[in-house]
Amino acid sequence: SMKQAIEKLRISGGIYIWKYADNERNYPGWNLTVDLVASRELTQLFDLMDQCEWSTSKKIFTSLPTDDEVSVPNNRNGNAKWTTKPEITLSTRTTENPDYWVINETQKNLEIHFGKQKLKELKEAIISIPNGKGDFSISDDSDENILTFWWRVRK
Repeated sequence: SMKQAIEKLRISGGIYIWKYADNERNYPGWNLTVDLVASRELTQLFDLMDQCEWSTSKKIFTSLPTDDEVSVPNNRNGNAKWTTKPEITLSTRTTENPDYWVINETQKNLEIHFGKQKLKELKEAIISIPNGKGDFSISDDSDENILTFWWRVRK
């Protein structure tokens, strides 16, 4: 089944998430980048999620951000304090509005819940990162729900 395929899909590439503790007014919400391998794997995941008629979710371990990731937004010349989470959970909500987009934080996990339309936007964002695209966000009306995408110094 699609759900089993989603469970079995191995995500081995680098997924980096961080949130600034400094200068949050200019850099609200969460930041995300991926390497080329993770971009390809997540694209596959989003395709499977898109084809599944049910709500699905996938918990993935993140990689610890380094200067290569955190220096890209140039917050305080790359010296701004930040925090991260060891896990990210990506969840489609097929019963919700297509524009549904909510980010929840637990102690170890960043949970991102999204409807069908936001799934498409997320996929396009992830595909564009290795092509050097970034400094754009997906969000709703709330600062807590902002996810900003960045390119990486190294692909």
